[in-house]
Amino acid sequence: MKAADIMTRPVVSVTNETSLREAIVLLTENGVGALPVIDSNNQVVGVVGESDLLRDRVADGSSTADWDSTTAVGDVMHHPARVAEMGTETDELASMMLSFGLHSIPIVDHGTLVGIVARRDLLRTLVRNDDVIASQVRHLLDSYTGDPGSWTVRVEQGQVTITNARADHTDRRVATALTRTVTGVQRVRIEEVSSAT
Repeated sequence: MKAADIMTRPVVSVTNETSLREAIVLLTENGVGALPVIDSNNQVVGVVGESDLLRDRVADGSSTADWDSTTAVGDVMHHPARVAEMGTETDELASMMLSFGLHSIPIVDHGTLVGIVARRDLLRTLVRNDDVIASQVRHLLDSYTGDPGSWTVRVEQGQVTITNARADHTDRRVATALTRTVTGVQRVRIEEVSSAT
């Protein structure tokens, strides 16, 4: 599996001139730990993360309320940034993260920022594919019926078996159609179960 298969896009990024306050807002609102810093050509020139912003505050002893609004990302970012190409294998990305203590790596295509891979993206690849399929199918079926947990979903090597004793013929047809939209599903089987009275 390659970086292009798991990267997040579009990427939330900043420039050298972005204020620290604005960078913090972007980090917290988007739930990310680091932001690539780009130039006018969308080339990665650095990375600014939570630790960079906290370190800047601790170093000068000021409180967050006293921050100088003129301080910019370019003053605290890590540069040059470690980046990876879209074709980089995930095991190589994991090795880079562990070796250099990185939480995320900007992904580039001939130098241009196209995505980002975080540690959580790599962790997702460790989950069995059948488990991922089952989770996605359950989510779709729960959303369709508005009755979370009413569907039983089993997946083995892409073969999906779904059960719901209360489902009628229409529900089962819709469930089959929804399940087939999930990537990795090879076959769908509806297990007939009589509702107990």
